[in-house]
Amino acid sequence: MNQFFDVNLSIDVNDGKWIASFKDVNIEDNIGCIEGNMRRNKKTGIKIFEIDNSDLTDPYRGKGIGLFMYESVIKKILNIFPNAEFRSSTNLNEFSKGTWKCMVKKYYNVEEMTSQFVVSRKKEML
Repeated sequence: MNQFFDVNLSIDVNDGKWIASFKDVNIEDNIGCIEGNMRRNKKTGIKIFEIDNSDLTDPYRGKGIGLFMYESVIKKILNIFPNAEFRSSTNLNEFSKGTWKCMVKKYYNVEEMTSQFVVSRKKEML
């Protein structure tokens, strides 16, 4: 499958919300999205991006595209905010849980905490 994807990221710093839509440029259609909230850690001052919801349309599930979508969104956010931290939701479905577990195995700066997964640049980036 030779497909090309694009991430469109929208961040509302005043409202503390963000959304990333994931587009298959071959069919010129959105096939998934990840959205969440953004806040600042009061102790460290680091911006924390946390997922509230993610979705990938059925034909794309189970093909590694969800992992690619998460990686693309996380990289895009951390390129804009290099000292930010990225966190999963605390309520994960089986697809999201599998995606995060793959990232833990693939990247040494992705950790599984008690209730969620965390990506940070305490260690070098994904």
